[in-house]
Amino acid sequence: MDELQIQIESVLNDLSEQIVQFFEQDMLEVANTLMDQYIKLAPHAIERFSLEA
Repeated sequence: MDELQIQIESVLNDLSEQIVQFFEQDMLEVANTLMDQYIKLAPHAIERFSLEA
């Protein structure tokens, strides 16, 4: 994997953790905003669909 791909994966992992945390804290608007950013970074990532559920 090249350096850019590694950085993207790291950002996506951090975003997904934050999305789950905000959802668990019932901060749905913030979680939704982060989800929009996740989709922009990785529109075809399979993990995206589990986060949306």
